[in-house]
Amino acid sequence: MGLLSHILAMEQSKQETDEHLLAAVNRYELETNDFYAWCAKQQFSHAALFQRDEYAFYIIKAVGLDAETIARSYSSCEFWNVALQTDAGWQSVSREEAAFASFYQFLSDDIRNKAQTLHFIKLEDSILMLVQEDDDFTLSANSEVVKRDIIHILYAQPEPEDIHAVESAVNKGLQTGEATLLVLSVRTAVENAIQYVPFFDDGAKEKILRTIYAEVARACATLFQRPNCCVPGKAGELKIAYFSKNDIDESLLRFHTANALAPLIGTPHEQDITLMTAGICPNSLGTMTFLRQN
Repeated sequence: MGLLSHILAMEQSKQETDEHLLAAVNRYELETNDFYAWCAKQQFSHAALFQRDEYAFYIIKAVGLDAETIARSYSSCEFWNVALQTDAGWQSVSREEAAFASFYQFLSDDIRNKAQTLHFIKLEDSILMLVQEDDDFTLSANSEVVKRDIIHILYAQPEPEDIHAVESAVNKGLQTGEATLLVLSVRTAVENAIQYVPFFDDGAKEKILRTIYAEVARACATLFQRPNCCVPGKAGELKIAYFSKNDIDESLLRFHTANALAPLIGTPHEQDITLMTAGICPNSLGTMTFLRQN
């Protein structure tokens, strides 16, 4: 093979390799637009994604953090400009450093007592924070790859609620037994959990509550897996269709639900979580009507 032919062959091979790599990257990005799945893939057990509004940064997504920590996250841009003066790579602050104390304001007592090191990546309008609780954790994720992933997570279009998937789950569940219709409320529990957190204004509190309620909904969707259905209702409430051929023990179900939400709500406040039965329904129409109503 002549030199020119060899060069052309190499260029063709490189182009095919680049196309395959780009396709693989695109597939990876699509698979990791979900922050929670992405954290699990990265083995980040305690993580928060801050986003900036006009005045401040606040947590919009969290893994392994409690409601009080989420509430305390609403913080001025000026603070972060001083605390994280560069956007190059990971920035870490250990408990032994004096600077660690400046981040106390964002952590609940429980998280603060467990945290050994805080790791940050700063982007223009967002911040990723990891809370390291033990010495076994090794921060090996490439910062530039993490930044790319965060951008895709932030700007990914949220998938609309697939009402057909919910209806399909309901129909499948009804083959097991009638639907017990439940209303779960965490409103009082959350309000009590964050009652001592100062907010700039009602708008700031509303944004924080939206994040906390979304975390509650995600936790309950994991707890009440399909064919059971769990959908948001009014602020701080979830509508649940629980399928069983046997009568359910409402108090036992409430106990397990509150216990599962305790790490998020806080153990002292799980007693304020309520779970009430709204009725029993044997058909899809009534169950779907209940789930759709606010």
